[in-house]
This record gives sequence, structure tokens and C-alpha cells, in this order.
Amino acid sequence: MSVIFVDDLVRVHVLDAARSVGGKRKLLAYPYVQVRLGEPGLDFTVHLEHRNCWRGGKQSYFRCPTCGRAAFILFFDPARGQLRCRSDWRELRYRSQERGHRRGELIANATAT
Repeated sequence: MSVIFVDDLVRVHVLDAARSVGGKRKLLAYPYVQVRLGEPGLDFTVHLEHRNCWRGGKQSYFRCPTCGRAAFILFFDPARGQLRCRSDWRELRYRSQERGHRRGELIANATAT
């Protein structure tokens, strides 16, 4: 299992979807959004979930296409050709997770063993 870094992937944030429809309030009217990643054939329909906030108002989340969890950010998996949330990937890491505690040196394949 190889390590994949978050900043190497294409990500889609729920606020990007809100901007595409004209704002967060307008996003509440949509049960799903069409996500385009720029290349032909990379169009995805992603369902939205709208939850009540404890102080009033509503918050929109993507519904992860693979596991069904609510997520603010979905990542494009080029190997599988699908959008996935962070909790679906065990091999997905931030670069800071691969650094030594004090010296900042890169640990080679620490998770592969």
C-alpha cells in the first residue's frame, strides 16, 4: 500500500459547490450538484445533505458516493475514477504526518512496513 498525499489530489469543497449555484443559501434548495473536474468525462453527480445547526440555520455537506458519510471535502481518486471522502482512504496522509518529530526529516515509507 503506497502513501498518497492530500495535496497531490484534486479536491472539491462544499463551498465550491455553493459558489457555483450562487451562494450557501441557494445551495439549500438543491438535493444534488453536478461536479466537473475540468476534463471531459470527469463529471460527477454528488448528493447533498442539509443538517440543522444547533444555533439555527443549516449546513450543507456532500454525501460521499462510496461510503455515504457526510463530508465537506471530496477527493478525486484517479486510480478508481471516483470521488471519495477522507475517511475512505487509509493510505491518504498529510505531508506533515510523514515528517520526523523534531528534526523535520522525511521518514521513508514509515506506513508501508
